[in-house]
Amino acid sequence: MRISLTHLPQFAPRWHKKADIPQGASKILENIHGSFPRKIEFVKKALLNSLRKLRNRPLSIDLASLSFLVVEDSAYMRTILRTMLQGFGARKIVEAEDGASGLEAMERANPDILILDWVMPILDGPDMVRMIRTPDNPFAYIPIIMVTAHTERSRIIEARKLGVHELLCKPISAKSLHQRIMSVILQPRDFVKTAGYFGPAPRAIRNHKKAWKPQPSAGS
Repeated sequence: MRISLTHLPQFAPRWHKKADIPQGASKILENIHGSFPRKIEFVKKALLNSLRKLRNRPLSIDLASLSFLVVEDSAYMRTILRTMLQGFGARKIVEAEDGASGLEAMERANPDILILDWVMPILDGPDMVRMIRTPDNPFAYIPIIMVTAHTERSRIIEARKLGVHELLCKPISAKSLHQRIMSVILQPRDFVKTAGYFGPAPRAIRNHKKAWKPQPSAGS
């Protein structure tokens, strides 16, 4: 069963602002009602060019309308994350110092995006994600950005199996955090439910090496 994240009311893309249509596209639409047969090549090229400009234009995202929950046991790291989020325009930021208090904060704050650390006392990040990523959990579809100091391949694979949307490696930069947030907002993924997994449709891991297979010799 595949469930679209954008089809869920609590995670509808209400933060999207409609981009203005380029002036070139408006002129093209006017030309279509004129001598279209004689200008078809011009119209096609101009339309493609206008759409390309629209696609490349950065969207204006108002993060002030979104609420964030930051779950991190280090007060220092919570301060860094909160400061970065405020710099991006976020105004609704709730903090928790471990996974257990994070689950309680989710009930109170009803966040749109969850940012949590991997290693925490009482209830760590992976255990918290496992409790959230169950179909009957009211926050089962929340976008999750997990922070970790470990960048080995095994950690990336484990995060994917947990159902994490994005993995953010320490030390954290404002650019990398902003990229992860924009990714979960602008590139939502369908949710997949199988016998052993419930979460966003996994993406291919970068630099994935294909299994080596012996090549047949020339004489065979």
